[in-house]
Amino acid sequence: MAGTAKLKRPIVREARLKPPLPLRPLRVAAYCRVSSKHNEQLSSLENQAAYYMGIITGNHNWMLIGIFADKRTARTIRQRAQFQELLRLCRERQIDLILTKSIKRFSRNTLEFLETCYELKSLGVEVYFELENLYLSNPTSMLLLTIFASLAQAESENLSADIRWGIRHGFEDGSSGFIDKPCYGYRKSKNGSLSIYEPEAEVVRQVYRWRINGYSLRKIANLLQERSIVAPKGGKC
Repeated sequence: MAGTAKLKRPIVREARLKPPLPLRPLRVAAYCRVSSKHNEQLSSLENQAAYYMGIITGNHNWMLIGIFADKRTARTIRQRAQFQELLRLCRERQIDLILTKSIKRFSRNTLEFLETCYELKSLGVEVYFELENLYLSNPTSMLLLTIFASLAQAESENLSADIRWGIRHGFEDGSSGFIDKPCYGYRKSKNGSLSIYEPEAEVVRQVYRWRINGYSLRKIANLLQERSIVAPKGGKC
């Protein structure tokens, strides 16, 4: 029609869609621990490390951060060098997932175990306890982890009590394996049992008194050397 404005078609510009960024691989670490330096224990530690190395490197969606292993460690987490290094990396947001054999590998102390778990949860770090088949992030896991940790602590305490009783009983009836080793403060009698050797026993008592009064181990060693008191095998204290 004459006089009618001609409508212009809107200009449609093709959107330039950016390809989605690839998801980064999950950063995974494993923690292993054994309680002694005996050959069979060290072999077990090596087997654990190789096992987790294979699992992590065999998953194309995972990136290995490290295998952390403590051997013949103290009972507390704070005194385990490798575990502390693992926690440091978690606090620096460098780890997403930790694999470990069982709750006992983390800690046999219930309070310490739970404190560590709550910190890892707050950092967004997942933990998989293989033996118990539990993930830290599972809402129902904390109750079960608390129960398992309590059982592990009770088991450890009972084992320690049994070992102490066995050592004490062995000394009392003369059957202890320690009898054949240098034992400061004791002497082996004619019948093969141990008896107190008073000159050295008094030194032991004095060491305990110093320690109770707050003396450091280095200061006690210096005091013993000043008194010309030698170690059980004849060397310096």
